[in-house]
Amino acid sequence: MSKVTCKVEPWFSGSIRIHLRDGSIVEVSRRQTPKFKELMSF
Repeated sequence: MSKVTCKVEPWFSGSIRIHLRDGSIVEVSRRQTPKFKELMSF
């Protein structure tokens, strides 16, 4: 996992939420979730 991310959690309808170290939360849509997982080697 990147030095920027702190936690990745499943969210509603197949999307995910990414908690960043600075406290920000980013939601990734279900369409983009597979691409994110591929980029992060999940």
